[in-house]
Amino acid sequence: MSSESNSSNSITDSQWQVLTTDVTNNKNIGSICESNTPCSHLYCRDVCLTDNQGFVHNYTCIESNDASRSATASLSSTWDTYEARNAIDGSETTYAVTADSLTTHWFKLDLSCVYQIIQIVVYNRTAFRPVRMMGNKLIVNVYDQYINVPEIAVLTSASKQTFTGSFIGRYIFIVKDSSELLQVAEINVYV
Repeated sequence: MSSESNSSNSITDSQWQVLTTDVTNNKNIGSICESNTPCSHLYCRDVCLTDNQGFVHNYTCIESNDASRSATASLSSTWDTYEARNAIDGSETTYAVTADSLTTHWFKLDLSCVYQIIQIVVYNRTAFRPVRMMGNKLIVNVYDQYINVPEIAVLTSASKQTFTGSFIGRYIFIVKDSSELLQVAEINVYV
């Protein structure tokens, strides 16, 4: 699935903000999307892009309101063939797993734009050591860092965990502060 970013009608904003809008129209969210409907049949979302002067208010067209499908996933390390992209492939039967020998393990999702996120759903690998998810931190940030950033949740070993709210960010991290391996079955990020 592809997504495209456009710069027509962009507004430069030195102190970036995502406007809180009425989300009852799930197709077009944000002042640019609501006033121009530039994405035809695709989902339109107001976003912030980064440039050398800060953030630029813009919009992006995406095929689904699940931004994880077009995101870039990565791991602090990879165990065997359990690659990061397995956590965004739409299947709960494939997994992303870190390798051992680390004191901190992380999974990172780069959405490529700063979005207003309305829901994050995390699926645990339940067939093998589901306790590995227990105590992991879920972090959303505008910047590519997870240190000294407050978490939005501490995860449990439940098979599915849903977090609803208004989170602003480009990067979603799941962080494990121990030498035990980190494993993620699937993650969805709804915008």
